[in-house]
Amino acid sequence: MLLNACMDVAKALSNLIDSTKDACGKSSDDNSMDRLKSSAKEMVQSVSSLLKTVKSAEDKASRGTRALEIAVDAVSSDIKALDNASVGAVSASPEDLIRAAKEITQATTKAVAAGNTAKQDDIAAAGNMGRKAITDMLNTCKGASVNAESEALKTQGLTIWTKYEYGLPGHVGVHVRISLWWTT
Repeated sequence: MLLNACMDVAKALSNLIDSTKDACGKSSDDNSMDRLKSSAKEMVQSVSSLLKTVKSAEDKASRGTRALEIAVDAVSSDIKALDNASVGAVSASPEDLIRAAKEITQATTKAVAAGNTAKQDDIAAAGNMGRKAITDMLNTCKGASVNAESEALKTQGLTIWTKYEYGLPGHVGVHVRISLWWTT
């Protein structure tokens, strides 16, 4: 959990550096300035999250809850980064999408089991597993869009995730939308 929070800060710092490079010398009306603002907010949020994580590491009772909050924040950040053109996508196949969907199903199963045991360590593990599964699915969707036959299909593939409330319980609708998108 603490390591993930540190990685989030490093990722946010990297995004901030890239955004700063893009915005350097451009007018305040340029889109790169908006990305710079967004990256700065993400950096502040990541550092705040790290500080909260350090504090909650001392408090065992809130460990699971904190892990879930971090996972939600990280997924939100990853969704925003999905549209970032400066981050390249590796091509993905239908099999990669199926594998990523299976990871989400496994994470959902782990989340249900953690809810039944109500142990903080189980909840934290489920949150981390869910975060990884959703991040992998986002990257796979971006990779699958590389092979899209038209710009419309590419856009549809990338926006599937932004149309739904994210979280492990709502993943079934995402599975259906991805399946429909891939078969068109």
